Amino acid sequence: MFQLQHECTGIAHNQGDLYISSGTALYKFTLSGQLVCRLYKDTSADDTDYQKAAC
Repeated sequence: MFQLQHECTGIAHNQGDLYISSGTALYKFTLSGQLVCRLYKDTSADDTDYQKAAC
């Protein structure tokens, strides 16, 4: 168990990684709770413009 610094609206796992959604962003974590990267962040008012980040 670990604590997040953001809201959690969804969680999934794939090949040893956790993917956690905050509703406006998607984060990639290790199974031990280490943040790997932010995959994207929605910066628009209408959910159409995403700020993408590479891992």
